[in-house]
Amino acid sequence: MPDTEATITLAANVDELDRLFAFIEENLDKAGCPEDIKSRIGLAAEEIFVNIANYAYKGSSGGSCEITITTSSGEAAIAFRDRGIPFNPFEHEEPDTGIALEEREEGGFGIFIAKQIMDVVEYSYEGMNHLLMKKKW
Repeated sequence: MPDTEATITLAANVDELDRLFAFIEENLDKAGCPEDIKSRIGLAAEEIFVNIANYAYKGSSGGSCEITITTSSGEAAIAFRDRGIPFNPFEHEEPDTGIALEEREEGGFGIFIAKQIMDVVEYSYEGMNHLLMKKKW
């Protein structure tokens, strides 16, 4: 299967989740991605997008997130780019999963879940936040 690439720009708002899911599903379907892998990728993408929507722009409206999905030979790469507050999720401690749910501090699980689900999760900042996730099937 040849490489395919598609990009969508969404408002950094959780109300855009349905559009994100439709975009990812459409492109993974074209690539022949199995349902179980597609569900995992969708969950990881949701976690990253919700973090961007909730934290990147500190509650101000008008922020956006560009999402690019590239598929090739049984692999998907999804890149998230936003101009929000620089935030490297790898500079923060992972949540303590040994603590009872009601005793845990809020936050920190989105990137943790994405790292557990995806094969690769990378972050860089070059004038904007850039988070890249990859998954093979």
